[in-house]
Amino acid sequence: MAGALVVMSSHITLGQEGDVAVVTLSVPRRRNALSFSLLAALRESVLRAEREGKRAIVLTGSGGVFSAGADLTEREGTAADIAIDEAVTATAETLLDLHIPVLAAVEGPCVGAAVDLALACDVIVASESAWFAVPAVKLGLLYNPGAVRRWHRRLQGSTLRRLLLFNEKIDAESALAAGFVDRVVACGGAVAECAHLAASAVPGTALSATRAMLRSLDDGTFAESDWQGVRRDLLSSDERRAALAARSKNVAESG
Repeated sequence: MAGALVVMSSHITLGQEGDVAVVTLSVPRRRNALSFSLLAALRESVLRAEREGKRAIVLTGSGGVFSAGADLTEREGTAADIAIDEAVTATAETLLDLHIPVLAAVEGPCVGAAVDLALACDVIVASESAWFAVPAVKLGLLYNPGAVRRWHRRLQGSTLRRLLLFNEKIDAESALAAGFVDRVVACGGAVAECAHLAASAVPGTALSATRAMLRSLDDGTFAESDWQGVRRDLLSSDERRAALAARSKNVAESG
């Protein structure tokens, strides 16, 4: 059931589907362009959702648009523009560092820096209206190498080249075939599908540890001995014993 919207700022609204937070980029007149203030509000919103114990977070955009990318009115055409890259990176890192899953519900355009945010999510659900593009070269830019490094681990090399070298607009079905997105749904259905998927997540230390382990694989810091230690700790944890007891009770009651 959808919860009441909370206006976090003039840029973000925070709602919920059950115990899943729905964080919406809400600057439709600017096609949800990623300004410094919007990015700061987004970071604050997802951290709030985590503090409030939400099961997961769904990130989406208002007005049938995920985001048109970085707000070009804040670009100067000088080296000072690296500041917006740093703000986008800080926001992507915030999403990656959360202890709960994050799902991107993409309707309509997802452009430039918005692709970075979508790829920082665990799952991308795209509606049939969704499309993805990174027009950096067209704007005379080398896209942030740190971001491209992250994308390279997740996307097929050919898909990355289509985005970066040829400014190709990749539609939802092509993105699905390329493994860029995880599911395609009817227009207007991306948030509901994400909330449905997120409802299966089981909050707790095991989920948080698993998400962190997967990130370590993505960023090249995975150390098996460390994760084996985490696994051993979880095997004898109160949380695991409680989960086993609850499952045993359910099996006995259904038998």
